[in-house]
Amino acid sequence: MGQEKIKTNHFKIINVGFPKTASKSFSKALESLGYKVADLAQAIEYFEKDWRNYIDGNAVLKDLILRYDQEGFEATSDVPFNSELPIALRYPLFPGSTGNFQGGSGWKAPVFPCST
Repeated sequence: MGQEKIKTNHFKIINVGFPKTASKSFSKALESLGYKVADLAQAIEYFEKDWRNYIDGNAVLKDLILRYDQEGFEATSDVPFNSELPIALRYPLFPGSTGNFQGGSGWKAPVFPCST
C-alpha cells in the first residue's frame, strides 16, 4: 500500500539529486524562473527542528513537505531531501507526480512535482 498523496499550495518540486549531479545548476535554473528554492542553507535556517524531529522518528516526510509549503518554498534540491531517495522512488507522494530525471555521472535523480 502506498503513502497518501500530499496536497500543497506552493511546494511543487523535490529534486533528490546527489552532489555533483547538476542539482545546484537545477536550483539556479528554477530560481531564474521565479521559484523559491530551498537548499541546505534554508533547511538549516528554517527547518532544522523539523528535520531533527524527522530523524528522531517524531515526524514523517509529509510533515516536512507541509512545513516547506507553509514557508512558501516551491522547490527543494540536494541535501537533505536526497537522503529520502528510497521513499521518493517507492511512493507517488503527490497527485499526478511523474519522474523527471536529471543528473550527471550516470546517476539519475527524479524530480517529483506536487499538486497545487
